[in-house]
Amino acid sequence: MIEALALVARYANAGNTTYYPLGETVPVHKAMGGDWAEVVHRTDKRGRRRAVRMVYEVVAFQALRDQLKCKEIWVAGADKWRDPDEDLPQSFEARRAEKRA
Repeated sequence: MIEALALVARYANAGNTTYYPLGETVPVHKAMGGDWAEVVHRTDKRGRRRAVRMVYEVVAFQALRDQLKCKEIWVAGADKWRDPDEDLPQSFEARRAEKRA
């Protein structure tokens, strides 16, 4: 995921380009599987298989969002803003006394 975000950042100011340049390594991540694999890569006018920049970026940001939600990816310092009640098990208050004894 880090490599995918680095690629997106490198071309953030590249203007209106349809594909990533030839020779550019386009990292594969788990969100690119299934139906997305067919949409991310397209054959250009010369018959070369290329990664469509806009589609790749959408898939990468969706994967980032999903991984942040389930805490597969941690952002340094983000715990400062979290709600600890969301991290506790539902039975925490009921079982709290058990842990003290």
